[in-house]
Amino acid sequence: MTAARALRKRWRSASALLGAVAVLAAVCSQHTVASGPPPAATSPTLDSPDPEGRMLLPPARSFADNGVPLRFPHSTAGAVSAAVRWSQLVMPRDPADQTGIFAVIATRGYLTRAEGIVDDGYSPPRLPSGGALFFRPLGARVLSAEADHATVALLHASEVSPSVTPTPPLIGTVTWTLTWTDGDWRLDDIHPTPPSARLRLPASDSPAAIIAAGWDRFRRA
Repeated sequence: MTAARALRKRWRSASALLGAVAVLAAVCSQHTVASGPPPAATSPTLDSPDPEGRMLLPPARSFADNGVPLRFPHSTAGAVSAAVRWSQLVMPRDPADQTGIFAVIATRGYLTRAEGIVDDGYSPPRLPSGGALFFRPLGARVLSAEADHATVALLHASEVSPSVTPTPPLIGTVTWTLTWTDGDWRLDDIHPTPPSARLRLPASDSPAAIIAAGWDRFRRA
C-alpha cells in the first residue's frame, strides 16, 4: 500500500469514527441526566457576553480549498468558534466530502488513533427521498481551557428536512477537545458530554430554554 493510499484510508477511518460518535452521542444524550449543582452563569474563561448574554465567536482568518474555515485566534473564544463552525461540517455527509474536511481540521495524532477502527468511509443514515440531515449548533460550554488546549461541550439540534410529518428537532450534546497545533486549533478528540459537566438538555431550542439549561449562547462575528 502506498503512503498516499494509507493516509487516505486513515482519513476515512477517522471520518467514520467521528460521524458515528457524533450521532451516537446525540441519541444517547437524550437520556442523560446531569447531576450536581448547575454551572456558573457563563463560562468563566470567556470574555464578557454581549447585552443579550451571548459570547462573541471570532471569525476564521482564512479558508481551505474546500471552504473549511481555518486560522482562528489563539484564545479560548477562538477554540469555541472553531468547534461551532466545524460541527456543522463534519456531521454525516458524503464520505469523500467528509474525508476532505476531516483532513484539514483534525490532528495527525487523532487520525493515527482512529486508524484501523473501520475500513470504509462513513455513510450518512438512510433518509426519505429528497431529505437531508441538518445539524444546528445551539449553545456551547467551555469545560476546561489552557493556553494550547480546550475542551468544549456543544449543544446542537438535528432534524431531517423536508419532513413529511413535522417533528421537533432532536437536541443532543457532544464534547470536542481541541489542541493548538501548527498555528491553528485542531480537533483532537470528540466524545459524549460527561454527566460531570452538570449540563442539562433544554426542553426546546428556544434561547430561554438553552440558558436555563446552563449553556452559553453565542453570536458569530
